[in-house]
Amino acid sequence: MTRLLALGLAFLTMIAPAMTAGAPLRVGTSAGPYAEILEDPRVAKLIAIYRSPEVKQFILDRFGDTIIPTW
Repeated sequence: MTRLLALGLAFLTMIAPAMTAGAPLRVGTSAGPYAEILEDPRVAKLIAIYRSPEVKQFILDRFGDTIIPTW
């Protein structure tokens, strides 16, 4: 779980300067406004970790029926 949090924080620090400067992360394209971000291998790895069975079980154990993972 520590690795998951570290990756999440790393991702946030990567995008924080653009967010705080008021600049968009990505200007819209024909594929959608976030297509380039989602294709970034670092983001793909973060998404894969968040969608892992271990994280799903952690959410179910920690939050019960309050939060239901939908992946």
